[in-house]
Amino acid sequence: MDYEGIARTSYARVKDAAAFQAWAASFGCETVKVVTRDQQVEGAPVRLYGVVFGEGVPIARYDAETGEDHEVDVLVDLQGHLADGWVWKVVETGHEGARFLIGVAHVVTPDTIQGMNLDQWMSDSLPAGYESTEPNY
Repeated sequence: MDYEGIARTSYARVKDAAAFQAWAASFGCETVKVVTRDQQVEGAPVRLYGVVFGEGVPIARYDAETGEDHEVDVLVDLQGHLADGWVWKVVETGHEGARFLIGVAHVVTPDTIQGMNLDQWMSDSLPAGYESTEPNY
């Protein structure tokens, strides 16, 4: 059974809309989709951008010329497109059948990337003296 995931970002302002859309298109698949929303920011209309990753956050990009996959760090890529003063929230959920359930969240700013694994957070949140098993099997 294969992993199935879905992820998406919140909406944010980007430095260069054309460069951002070209970056998303460079994955060459329909599962990486740019989404937009128009919003008033400081009294002016602004187009905000986000991404839906229909198979989870990609870890590689296929190169049609070489026939090879090349590792990518999508969070670092997103960081490079983000306008100052904005943040992307990136959330991914996934599973392999009823096993290996995941929930991961990241906050991407122009300067930092922070992440949290839901399973780790739950384990860290157990009160002293309580026992638990993992919900993965």
